[in-house]
Amino acid sequence: MNKPVNPAVIVFLKAPVAGKVKTRLAAKIGDDQALQVYKQLLRHTFHVLNHSEAEVFLFLTEKDEKGGLPFKMPKSQIFYQTGEGLGMRMRNAFEKVFQLGFGPAIIIGTDNIEIRPEHLSQAFDVLQSHDTVIGPSNDGGYYLLGMNSFQAQLFQDISWSSSLVLEQSIEKIVNSGLSYRLLPELVDIDEYEDLQASGWQTVLENLKLRG
Repeated sequence: MNKPVNPAVIVFLKAPVAGKVKTRLAAKIGDDQALQVYKQLLRHTFHVLNHSEAEVFLFLTEKDEKGGLPFKMPKSQIFYQTGEGLGMRMRNAFEKVFQLGFGPAIIIGTDNIEIRPEHLSQAFDVLQSHDTVIGPSNDGGYYLLGMNSFQAQLFQDISWSSSLVLEQSIEKIVNSGLSYRLLPELVDIDEYEDLQASGWQTVLENLKLRG
């Protein structure tokens, strides 16, 4: 297969600040330990990105003077998310990247410890023969969404942060006359139970959360 001309990976992330990250997990294990989990997830995500040949665009939620990233991501550009609600922020990020002349483009977050460089490579391979690609997560959402061209409608009328996100997104794709393919399902780390479901025993042991 021919390689994509100007592939891009959009990453949605937050500055690692206690009390602002992994809030659902923090309700079970406390803000400080939830922050440590988030930093581990962030480090893992950056490790995956460092194995990708695509241009990386980091989209932070807000300018946070107390935050900042604990480690640098080479070959990346930093922007800030704009828009009301997750759907609009994702839409605007994709539009920005395509306007800069990049594409195909995929978006990921920093919630997944199971994601590997191969998942990004597979996503770009899929986009050589399909309009869109989705990496479904275990909670009914997705950990990855990719497209060959800007499709604003994929971010409209979606019940974000619900178990209907994947189903509604696929329906949007089909109704738009676009082709798609699914990647393997992975586990997003949002709740304490997700840590166990992911098989990420090292984190449980390091942070002494087992039991």
